[in-house]
Amino acid sequence: MRTPTSLLAVLIVLAIPLAAQAQKHRGMGGYRIPPPKIVKMKPQKITPNDPALAAAREKSFNKLKADLDALAPKTTVTKEQRAELQKDLLAVVDGSNKPAPASVQRLSTDLADTLVKRNRPAIDTAQLARDLKTVMNSAYATTLDVGKAIKDVPPRLQASGLAETDAQIIAKDLRAISTEAAAAGQAGMIR
Repeated sequence: MRTPTSLLAVLIVLAIPLAAQAQKHRGMGGYRIPPPKIVKMKPQKITPNDPALAAAREKSFNKLKADLDALAPKTTVTKEQRAELQKDLLAVVDGSNKPAPASVQRLSTDLADTLVKRNRPAIDTAQLARDLKTVMNSAYATTLDVGKAIKDVPPRLQASGLAETDAQIIAKDLRAISTEAAAAGQAGMIR
């Protein structure tokens, strides 16, 4: 059996390397903190607030809403409608950091194909367009706003008679765009 003195000696022997290591990392009275990683972000251009640009933004938003309205239930979607929807989605971005065209094309195709599957004509396309605009501006919008928009879209689509699987496809496309756009921008800069 070991005596208290021998246990104390063992603890001291074990503590000496730890104390030496701690002393090595001390600087200016405390532990050194590694410098933060510097992340280089590409420069961003945000459109200034002026009446002409505000009118152009409103026109782009109204065009998106009108093209969403044109996707009536039980109709056939044309290539032109998909292409117009893709242009509309890119047009509602308020800054220079736009999502990748391939991601937007996937969203516009899935959205067009899904909206015509619904069995009830009633859908709040104005709110759907606002949510889409928020996600398209993920490079500038806050994470909270983008998350809320993505969360609100599937129930809205399901309320119009879409299957949950179709609504989740749109949500997946929206998440992909928001992740991609947020990586390219700085949140909180939307105007």
